[in-house]
Amino acid sequence: MVLDSQAPRYMRAPMASSRRRRRRGGGRLKWIVLLLLVGTTIFFIFPGGDEEPSDQPAPVAVDDTPAEERSLAELYRSGDVQIKPASPNVVRPTITRPVSPSAPVRPPLRTQVPSITLGNTATPPKVTTTAAAPKKPNPAPALSRIGTAGTPGDLINRMRDGIRLLTSGRRVEARAYLSNLLINADALSREDAEQVRNILIEVNKELIFSTDIEAGDPVVARHLVQSGQSYVTIARKYNVTPKFLELINKISPRRLPAGKNIKVIKGPFHAVIHKSTFRMDLYLPGPGKSWVFAQSFPVGLGENDSTPVGGWIVKAGSKVTNPAWKSPRDSRYFQRDDPKNPIGEHWLGLEGTDENTKTKQAYGIHGTVDPDSIGQQRSMGCIRMRAADVEMVYHMLIEKKSTVIVRP
Repeated sequence: MVLDSQAPRYMRAPMASSRRRRRRGGGRLKWIVLLLLVGTTIFFIFPGGDEEPSDQPAPVAVDDTPAEERSLAELYRSGDVQIKPASPNVVRPTITRPVSPSAPVRPPLRTQVPSITLGNTATPPKVTTTAAAPKKPNPAPALSRIGTAGTPGDLINRMRDGIRLLTSGRRVEARAYLSNLLINADALSREDAEQVRNILIEVNKELIFSTDIEAGDPVVARHLVQSGQSYVTIARKYNVTPKFLELINKISPRRLPAGKNIKVIKGPFHAVIHKSTFRMDLYLPGPGKSWVFAQSFPVGLGENDSTPVGGWIVKAGSKVTNPAWKSPRDSRYFQRDDPKNPIGEHWLGLEGTDENTKTKQAYGIHGTVDPDSIGQQRSMGCIRMRAADVEMVYHMLIEKKSTVIVRP
């Protein structure tokens, strides 16, 4: 055997390298075996795994926050309130509470309004109890704020019943119920009558003065335009004016094609003047002999209480726009387009229909160049209105059929 010292110089390095590799390999094996032994020992001494199951339930968080302070989502999940979306296009919902079983809705008041003729009173379709969900938050005040001094307790309860109908989404029924209260406004305090009136005005912005048609509404209908028909011929059929149909449908007469469905109102409109509050309320004939509230406007009346109380009708051939006028007091004459013309741009003549009014002449509804006189007794006996208001009334009342009742 040749020793390293005896081997040639070029052979000594490879042989030494071979021995070093053998020594390193043996060292690695020893460390691997040692690590395996240590790991096995630890596994058996300290076993792993899940904790033992406990027989106690996990603690449950209890929310003792009052319901009115919780979020809308929590209230909805808890069932404390019902959320009724106003419309598929409305993002924010309207919260409505169900009608309390302890406060059933009372039947409508059965009242007769004396010496009032409704003209064409063909019975419209019966009111149904099915109605679409409101498209906007219901304009109803809190029930706790209903009722003021001067209104009998039974009528306050009836007001609340009407509000409950409204907040439950039954707008057509609520309007009929509250209209029946308002037609007897003398029994309500001035504040309560005004509150009912304002609620109905908001409701009718959609039920009457828009293109919407709600199921079960007895005073509106959908009309299919036939070939050759116009607003004039359609309005004649429903006892309204052509201009009013154009206003609510927002379609020009030139663009009213055959086959188009439009909204129509079953007229005629009628007016009730309350002298004590300087207010004109407009109604439509409802089912049977009921009246359905439509709109309201402030008015000015005759000085020294000279506006006659009683029944009137819009006189045939009396509706005039931009009229000339001669004062009955001093015979002063005002030409058309005269900015000083006291009666403004619209005139509707009135004809008396009862013992107290049939001998009265030259009374009417008109505009004024003195808007500050609205709400006061400053006219010669006629019914004054602001320019925009009398223009709307001009397009709502029709000759020979629309009645005007003046009350104390």
